[in-house]
Amino acid sequence: DSRKCDGCSHHERQGRGMNELLARAVLFSAIEAGHPFWSSEISTKGALAVYEKLLSSGYDSIKNEKLISTLRQISADQVLAEIDKYQARLITPIDADWPEQVNDLAAPPIGLIMKGNISALHQQSLAIVGTRNPTSYGARIAGDFAAGFADREWAIVSGGAYGIDSYAHKGALIAEGVT
Repeated sequence: DSRKCDGCSHHERQGRGMNELLARAVLFSAIEAGHPFWSSEISTKGALAVYEKLLSSGYDSIKNEKLISTLRQISADQVLAEIDKYQARLITPIDADWPEQVNDLAAPPIGLIMKGNISALHQQSLAIVGTRNPTSYGARIAGDFAAGFADREWAIVSGGAYGIDSYAHKGALIAEGVT
């Protein structure tokens, strides 16, 4: 490849078969969740096409300089190995386990890191999110609110963040619900 970069591993990965999953893993690692532009691009064009277009300067290379530089340094194998280290996995829209309801979000995720009972993503669910530094009142309300939904057989699918998210998960578990 005449465009091969010095100190860049992405061409080596492409030679081993960069595919949609590997491109999503790299983009997932490099792009902040919920970014409206990149979410739309990846949803409509596919991760592999966006990844290749970024690396071939198909997008503004000055505006996206930091992202392009980051992509050139990330190994998809390392991203997936890091996720695997925690007995988790990256699921994407190409997986049968992908929860279709997230495609209705204004900025659908590039992927989701899943650990545990994946069937929880396919039942009625609720995400309870908020500050990482809640008051004791906020923590109690998040737990009680989650427990109330868990009692009604809703899964609590909030992220793994500290604060309100963790109190929501604890509330669901106390109520013997799914989280």
